[in-house]
Amino acid sequence: MLPLLWKRLYRKDRSRSDGVTGISLEKTGMCLAHVQTDEGGAPRLLHGGFYPCKEHERAPELTLVLKSLGLSGSCGRLILDRTDYRVFQAPIPDVPPGEVREALRWRMQELLDFPADEAEIEYFPIPSTSKSGGGGMVNAVVCHKTLLQSHSALCETAGIELEAIDIAELALRNLAVRLPESEQGVALLHLEETRGIVQLQKGGVVYISRNLDFGARQMDATFSLEDNSPGGGVIDRLALEIQRSLDYYESHFGMSPIARLVVAPIAGNTQDLVDRLNRALGMIARAMDVSALIPCSERLDDATQQRCLPAIGVALGRMAQV
Repeated sequence: MLPLLWKRLYRKDRSRSDGVTGISLEKTGMCLAHVQTDEGGAPRLLHGGFYPCKEHERAPELTLVLKSLGLSGSCGRLILDRTDYRVFQAPIPDVPPGEVREALRWRMQELLDFPADEAEIEYFPIPSTSKSGGGGMVNAVVCHKTLLQSHSALCETAGIELEAIDIAELALRNLAVRLPESEQGVALLHLEETRGIVQLQKGGVVYISRNLDFGARQMDATFSLEDNSPGGGVIDRLALEIQRSLDYYESHFGMSPIARLVVAPIAGNTQDLVDRLNRALGMIARAMDVSALIPCSERLDDATQQRCLPAIGVALGRMAQV
């Protein structure tokens, strides 16, 4: 089971019956999702929403929102914007477990655009392959130390007890593990406005997470095509990226084919996107609704789900650590 990243920096664990506020930071605002768990650990989504603000307005806006929702002083888990960190694949260093981070730091120093001693590093394993022999591989996640420090200060100022900081790939994994297709293997597509992720996993294990340099906005023109064809550049590009990921999953990891693609909602035309991917890929694609994965106190429309899924996923982080 994959860990939350940078949890080691924060020592504010609470009872699993307490609620968790997930916070996803964007350049144009922030998403908040609050998940409450009962005594048995079953989660319920009480709130999810996007709050626009500029970066220098985050602290007062977060303080105000938390107060209005009655969440001041709650336990929080924060997810980094995907432009604020990088993920590298690297062999597991042949050193004692307690020295792995430092070994990764100096191994990757030539790949960083800032001094290695200013980097905060965490890692999680890459599944072994059917062809592997010898040591395994890890995904090394790197960001600047000052970024984590500033986010920690943001939460302290706003009155939230920060428990952990995580990344989008692992937050989405916490949602995908709840899909009924997860145990057989599933591909999850999550599109933001100008970027996206295709993620392949089986059970709680992420095998492939591929970043896309295009998103829902680039598809607007395609959705307006009168012929309703699966083509039109961006759909073809998306289908190709998904197919390459599926092929790599089978050939590299020696896994059985994945037969299901689950598409996270986008602000408009979700079903149109699903239909076109069904035709382009020749596999079963369907739309995801967060209410089918976790009980919700309020219905989230597609636009809110598109923005808030990572925040919901990071708030579900405790339930994923089993």
